[in-house]
Amino acid sequence: MLEWIREHLMQRLQKNRDRARVKWTGKVCPSPRITKILERNQEQVADCIPIKCNDVHYQVSCYDGGQYTVNLQKWVCSCRSWQLTGIPCIHAVCAILKQNLDPVDFVHDLYSVETYLKAYEHPILGISYEVLWADSLYIPPLPPNFGTKPRRGRKATNRRKESDEKGKKKGHKQVRMRRQQTTLKCRKCGVEGHNIATCKEQSVIYILV
Repeated sequence: MLEWIREHLMQRLQKNRDRARVKWTGKVCPSPRITKILERNQEQVADCIPIKCNDVHYQVSCYDGGQYTVNLQKWVCSCRSWQLTGIPCIHAVCAILKQNLDPVDFVHDLYSVETYLKAYEHPILGISYEVLWADSLYIPPLPPNFGTKPRRGRKATNRRKESDEKGKKKGHKQVRMRRQQTTLKCRKCGVEGHNIATCKEQSVIYILV
């Protein structure tokens, strides 16, 4: 099972590297999420009016009454959506298009193909057959010793003894307590010292004629 997982990951990492190097020709990873957000923001640009303050600062007014500031040099918008997602928001796209620039160039490097390749640049190398392994002088690892399992429930404690009870003291043996009871009295013969089960008096049987 572990060997299958190792081989599966080894092939999957290399497959991702080949796909990024051969098929992905743009700067940003062709993720449907990034493409969908950029397309949606570009479609809603018509609802915004950009006012250029200087080469990098813009004031963007929207038809819903909102007004935002955009800094193209620091990649900052006052709505903070650009800073949180790393993808230009509607206001940033409006300012970027006003500058005749491509919004894709303002996507964070986290979504770039170069960053994707760095994440998968360390491969899982293959290993030889076990017979070809070099002998080791170290002791083989042993399974962990988990010890005894803890008892369930509350920890057992000794009963609190009364002051007149005899108990176990330090350096002394345990004193066995005998049951205290009154003198037995037989219900059959009325003599004390035994009960009806150990009574030796013979039973008298009366036969009616």
